[in-house]
Amino acid sequence: MLRGRAVLFIVSSLVTVNLFAQSSPQPNQLNPALEGSIALSSPPNVHKEFVLHQIRSMVEDISSFQSPAVKAGGLSQIADIIWSQDEEYTRGLFDQALGLTAVKSDDKNAKALLYLRQDIIARIAKHDARWAKLLIDGTLEEDDQRSAPEKRELNIETAKRLQKENPKLAAEFAARSLQGGISSEFIWFLKSLRQQNETSADQLFLQVIHQFAQQPAADANAFAMLGTYIFTSPRLDGSDPTSVMITRVGDLGIVDITADVQGIPPALVHAYLHTAVTLLQHPAPDLHQRKVSYALGYLLLPKARKFAPELTAPLGAAMTQLSANVPPAMTQEAAFAHINKKTVDSPEQIMSNAEKLPDAESRDVAYLDVAYRAWLKKDFTTAQVACAKIANKDARSQLETLIEFGKAATKIKGNNPQLFEAAEIADKLPPGIERAVLYLGIAENAFQNKNATLANESTAHARQAIRVVSDARKPQLLLLAAEQLARYDAVAAESAFTDVVKGFNASDGRMLSGMAWNQKVQVGELVQNFPLTVTGLDFSFTKAFRSILSVASIDSSIAKAREFKSEQLRMSAFVGLTSELLKTSKMMPIENQSSEVVVRVGEDGMRKSAEKTVMPVYPAETIKKAQQGIAVIEAQYNGKGEVTETTVIEAAAPEIGRAAVEAVKQWKFKPSSLDGKPISVRGKLTFYFVIDKNKQGRVENPKQFQ
Repeated sequence: MLRGRAVLFIVSSLVTVNLFAQSSPQPNQLNPALEGSIALSSPPNVHKEFVLHQIRSMVEDISSFQSPAVKAGGLSQIADIIWSQDEEYTRGLFDQALGLTAVKSDDKNAKALLYLRQDIIARIAKHDARWAKLLIDGTLEEDDQRSAPEKRELNIETAKRLQKENPKLAAEFAARSLQGGISSEFIWFLKSLRQQNETSADQLFLQVIHQFAQQPAADANAFAMLGTYIFTSPRLDGSDPTSVMITRVGDLGIVDITADVQGIPPALVHAYLHTAVTLLQHPAPDLHQRKVSYALGYLLLPKARKFAPELTAPLGAAMTQLSANVPPAMTQEAAFAHINKKTVDSPEQIMSNAEKLPDAESRDVAYLDVAYRAWLKKDFTTAQVACAKIANKDARSQLETLIEFGKAATKIKGNNPQLFEAAEIADKLPPGIERAVLYLGIAENAFQNKNATLANESTAHARQAIRVVSDARKPQLLLLAAEQLARYDAVAAESAFTDVVKGFNASDGRMLSGMAWNQKVQVGELVQNFPLTVTGLDFSFTKAFRSILSVASIDSSIAKAREFKSEQLRMSAFVGLTSELLKTSKMMPIENQSSEVVVRVGEDGMRKSAEKTVMPVYPAETIKKAQQGIAVIEAQYNGKGEVTETTVIEAAAPEIGRAAVEAVKQWKFKPSSLDGKPISVRGKLTFYFVIDKNKQGRVENPKQFQ
C-alpha cells in the first residue's frame, strides 16, 4: 500500500501530455491551500496522463544507455508493463528490444543476447502469442530461418517463462517445442507444470510418449528421464518434485526410478511401459545407447510386474536381445548394486564412520556434509551434533550461527509465526548478514501480521546489523531496510534511500544478477552453501526500490533512480517505478457517495489544510498492557472541511485505532474547491502511541509534523 507522498506532484507545473496521443488538455485550477501536494482524480485521466508522461521520460533515459543488453532488457520490461495502455507504442518498444538482441556471428556476448531474446519473446507471448510464434519460427526475419533445435529451445524457454503467469499458454508453447525433439528442459517443465495444472501436464506427457513411439531410434537417456514424471527415487524426500537422483549402474549414470510418484493415473504408467517395450525392441545405434537401454529395462521390469503384467514377457525378451550386445559385466547383479541398495546410511552411521578417518580435515568434511543435509531438512539437532565434532574453529563458528539462523527462520513459517521467539534468537546472533536478514524477515512478517511495534523495532535492529556487513550484498540489505522504513518514517526512509544509492555506487559496479543469498562454509575441498531464506522476505531490487514512491514525489523518485552509476541498476529502478506508477494511475479516481470530486493528498497536505486538530487520548487499558506503536488513519473531508469518512489502516491495538479515529473525527479543514466547485479530499494521518520509562503513555505526531 502506498503511503505518505506516493502520488504527490506539483500541479501548477503539471503538463498533462498523453504519453502516446500527445494531446494537451488545460490543467485544472486548484485551491491554493492544496496546491503543490494534491493528486487529481478529476478528470479521471489527468493523473494517468501525467504518470504515462513520466514513464516515457524513463524510456528515453533507457534508450540512451550504452549497453545494448541492458537497454533491450529495460525497454522490453517496460513494454510488458504498459502494453494495455497503448499497444502500438509498446510494439515499437518490443521491436527496438528485439533489434538490440540480434546476434552476429562474431558477437562475444551471443549466448547472453540469445537468453535475453528468449525473455523478450516470452514477454511478447503474454500479449500476442501469434507474434511470438512467428518470431520463434523465424518467419519475420529475412534469411534467418531457424533450425529445429533452435525452435525447440525458444519454444520451451518461452513456456518456462510463461508458466507462473499463464500455465495454459505455457503448455501450448511447450507442445510446440516437441516439433524439434524432446529436451531435458521440457521434462523439467512438465514436472513443474504438474504442480499447477495436472490435467494439462498429463496430456503433454501422453503426447510425448506418442512422439517417442514414432521415433525409430529414440534417445534412451531422454526416455529414462521422462520416466521421472511418474517414477522417482526412494532417496528423494519429495520436497522438490522436479529433482532427480542419478545412480551409477556399471560405468554409466542413469536416473533412479525405482519408487513411484504418488497420485499418477494408471493409464500414464501403462502408456510409458508399453512405449518402453517398443523402444527397447528397436536396435540401438551405439554401445552407450544399448547399455542405457539395458539398464532402463532392468529398472522397468519390476514396474511391469506391478502395473502391466502382460508387458513383463516382451520386456524381458527385449532385455535378452540387448544382453548379447552389451559388455557381460553390464548384465551382472553387481552392476546394479547401487540401485538395489535398500537402505541409506544414517547420519549417525556416517559420523561413526568418519571418526575412523585418519586426518582431521577428512573427518570435518564428513561432519560438515552431515550438518548441511540435516540443516536442509530442518533437523537442527543432528546438525548441532555434527557441528560440535568439527575441529576447524572458523567452520564450526560459521555453522553454529547458521544453525541458529535456521531455527529462527523455521519459527517464522506458517500461519501463526512465532515472531517474538525468532527475535530472541536473532538478538543472540553475532552482528552480520545472518542477523540482518533474519531481522528483516521478522520485520516483514510483523508488518503483515499488523504488529507495527515489532516491525519497527526489527527494522532498527536489522539496520544495526547491516553496518558490519562488508561484502557486495550490503547495499541491497540497506535497500530492503529502507523499503521497510518507508512504512513508519518518511523522512528517515528518504535519507536511507540516499545511502542506498551511495552504497551501490561505491560497490565497484558489481551487479545484482550474480548476488547469491546464501552463506558459504568450506572445509578442505567441500563447499556447502546455506540458503539465507526467510518466509516473506523478497530480495528483489526492483520490488524494493518501488517503495521510494511512498516517501518521495514522482519527480524525486525518478531523480533518485538516475543517480545510480550502473546502467543495470538504473534500468531496474526505472522498471520498478513504472510498475508502481501504473498502479497509482489505476487507483484513480477514488469515488465517494456524494457528487463531489475526490482528490488524494499526502499527509503533509492533510495537515497543512487542517484548521483544528485534536490529538488522540491514549487508552488507559492499552498502557496497562504495555501496548504501543503506530496508528494510521485514512480520512476524507468534504467541501465544507468536515470529516465524512475514517478508516483504520494500521493500529498497534484495536483500542488504539478507535482512539485515533475518535480524535480525527473532530478535526476541521479549510474548504477546498476545483474550478469553483467544492471537492472532497482524502489522505492519511499518522500517530505514535509511546510508553516512556516511567510507564506513562503519550501520543506524538511523526517527527516531520511535530
